[in-house]
Amino acid sequence: MKLIAIGDNVTDCYMDEGVYFPGGNAVNVAVTVREMVQSALIISVYLGMMSGRITSGSA
Repeated sequence: MKLIAIGDNVTDCYMDEGVYFPGGNAVNVAVTVREMVQSALIISVYLGMMSGRITSGSA
C-alpha cells in the first residue's frame, strides 16, 4: 500500500518547556501509515504566523 497525504502543517509549541513538535492531520496520518506499512509521502504547506496570545483565568 502507498499513501499520499495532502494538507497543512502546524507546530505545537510548549513554551514552558521550550519545545516544538510538528503536527496536523496530514502529518499525523502520514506518520501513522509509515509506521504500519512501507511507503507514505506528505505534500503540504507550512506558513509561519504570529504566536497566539496566551491567556489565563476564566473567559
